[in-house]
Amino acid sequence: MRRDPHTGAPDFFGFARDYLHAYMPKIRGLSPKTIEAYRISLECFLDYLAEAEHIGREGVSFDHFDRRHLKGWLTWMTDQRHYTPKTVTLRLSAVKAFLAYAAYEDLTLVALSQSAKALKAPAGPRKPIEYLTEAQTRAILAAFTGQTAKSRRNRMLLILLYDTAARVGEITDLTLGNVCLTEPGHIVLTGKGNKTRVVPLTAKTVAHLHVYLDEFHPNITKLPATRPLFYSLHRGRATELSSDTDHHASPRPRKRFHHISVLRLRDPGHDAPSDQRRHPRNQHRGHRTVHRRPTPNPLQPAITAKR
Repeated sequence: MRRDPHTGAPDFFGFARDYLHAYMPKIRGLSPKTIEAYRISLECFLDYLAEAEHIGREGVSFDHFDRRHLKGWLTWMTDQRHYTPKTVTLRLSAVKAFLAYAAYEDLTLVALSQSAKALKAPAGPRKPIEYLTEAQTRAILAAFTGQTAKSRRNRMLLILLYDTAARVGEITDLTLGNVCLTEPGHIVLTGKGNKTRVVPLTAKTVAHLHVYLDEFHPNITKLPATRPLFYSLHRGRATELSSDTDHHASPRPRKRFHHISVLRLRDPGHDAPSDQRRHPRNQHRGHRTVHRRPTPNPLQPAITAKR
């Protein structure tokens, strides 16, 4: 039920159950780990209400998601739980995303969502971005002498990483259909959220790719567009690399970095970065399908009121 049978008010636990067990896994297609992150963020807010406000789960309603309680929650996470600013920000983002969903489902919750949207978590200290120097980059590239086919493949992979500042997984997912060497040369990368972007290539990289394609993809016009650009042979067939196969290539030798959010949720002392999701009707998917689509975990516990 989405409304309290006695008061007619929107039922928080009904909305939370639909959000975590129907909307997120079935409509958004999010991974079990991501859904778990949102569940734990909501659980964290319930823990605050119980510990600091002495409000048991049976008494929780959307009325408790007002600015006063949310601001108290932010202070509690910082002062009592000693969460890092990044964790506090991401926990708050998860609650905001849930309220945005609830507001879309029930117009009486729009004002509540808008009020929460204006809240900001405390900013953490800025840390300098670490990147490889030019000398270090040259040393890594020089480590692959080109004396073997694997060495030449890995050297090309690193050159492409350097030129595009892409994630390793984005490079290993490339197929022949994602590469265009005619002027202007470019590749099409598929990143997080299945979103695509076109990245131009320098003339030197295009020249390297021509040599690489001649060796690893001869008669390219007769090959399928889905053939992986970088591959290893398995029983005589070209098989795409996994992103951890070339873990040595993970450092990004430029200042262009892409933020990777990783959820670590089991220990409340850990940071728990997560993707900040926008309102459900503002989502746009790219034109490629996800290679490995995660399946929802049917054993994931529901967020329910304690009776």
